[in-house]
Amino acid sequence: MPEDAELSEIFHWLFLDRKSGALIKLWFRSLDSSPAIEERYFEQGYLKFNSAEATFIEKYNSAQHSLDNRSNSVPAKELIAALENYLKTHS
Repeated sequence: MPEDAELSEIFHWLFLDRKSGALIKLWFRSLDSSPAIEERYFEQGYLKFNSAEATFIEKYNSAQHSLDNRSNSVPAKELIAALENYLKTHS
């Protein structure tokens, strides 16, 4: 990526719809960072997180999702397959 690339070109955030198994791209708008909490704003909602947990609030506060940081665990085979399929069709 060029040095002047937009953050939305560098970072891609995906939402896993557990019911359908589909990965949905979140359209990045802006971010805010502090030592205690990180925040990301998307067209579809708002994510706030730290090193242990996160909350995703859907647009219009239609739903809230509590998330756990599982970066040290092995992803499920279904998630890996969904990511591989997403990358094949969106690259």
